[in-house]
Amino acid sequence: DVVQNCINLIQTEYKESLSLEYLATECGISASYLSRLFRQSLQISPIQYLIQYRIEKACSLLLRNNLRTEDVAHQVGFYDYNYFSRVFKRVTGLSPKEYRKKEFSNIVENQRISLEITPQENEEE
Repeated sequence: DVVQNCINLIQTEYKESLSLEYLATECGISASYLSRLFRQSLQISPIQYLIQYRIEKACSLLLRNNLRTEDVAHQVGFYDYNYFSRVFKRVTGLSPKEYRKKEFSNIVENQRISLEITPQENEEE
């Protein structure tokens, strides 16, 4: 399946500078035909899929380590930090820094709640 092959290519090479023309050539079809097939299958373009995949990877990196947000951008294929930041905010509703802060806050809050709910082992009645 051409769409699945393109998805696999995006998921393998997302860190690289990918264009619609490159993806189409690698899949052995025209750019317009690849776009049409993608839209029929996923209701988005190949480039929109690429951007969403990169942002998904960025979210994961933002929560897994203490990399600077600029370094996260580069690791997922965005070489212009301002563009990355705008796209990230458009997709998630938050800037990369706000996302990291909010998600860490949620994680800490969830851990605190689970500690409060966990019964004490030596509790006497």
